[in-house]
Amino acid sequence: MKDIAEKLNISINAVSLALNDKDGVSEKTKAEVIRIANELGYLKVSSSNNKDKSKNICILIESRYFRDVYFYSKVIIGIENEARKNDYVIIVSLLDKYTFEVPTCITNKKVDGILIVGAINDNYLEKILKYNIPVVLVDHASFKLPTDAILTQNFFGSYKATNYLLEKGHKKIGFWGD
Repeated sequence: MKDIAEKLNISINAVSLALNDKDGVSEKTKAEVIRIANELGYLKVSSSNNKDKSKNICILIESRYFRDVYFYSKVIIGIENEARKNDYVIIVSLLDKYTFEVPTCITNKKVDGILIVGAINDNYLEKILKYNIPVVLVDHASFKLPTDAILTQNFFGSYKATNYLLEKGHKKIGFWGD
């Protein structure tokens, strides 16, 4: 989304709204976003009517995070709820950080995406990325490997975003959250 936003000189939020066909951006902007997304190869249009899609998502998580009833259980429940709304099935695979093996649902390409919840060793992450299945890290980021990530309590990301706004001359910067 960042690439498209930069190319069109619009916000990442506007790109997200356009790609998800939501209100808040003009039809012209939606069309431009989709055109650029196609041009950059981000949208894969399949003439097979998505028959190759499994509608499965693998959650890869260490058992110590899986047992966490205060934070990670809520994250997994949220993922499950959203997946169900979109007709996806969640496959949970527990990761052993000492004897890591890529789960068979990944090696057999039985999933359309992988959510890695909690920290993961970059060497293990590298093994997973070789399968060319979309990966999103949840509550973790790799500084070595280029991956999408959703972070909580992201002090460094907040710092970078604030610096960016200050460099652009903004003086009144708001914050929404805890």
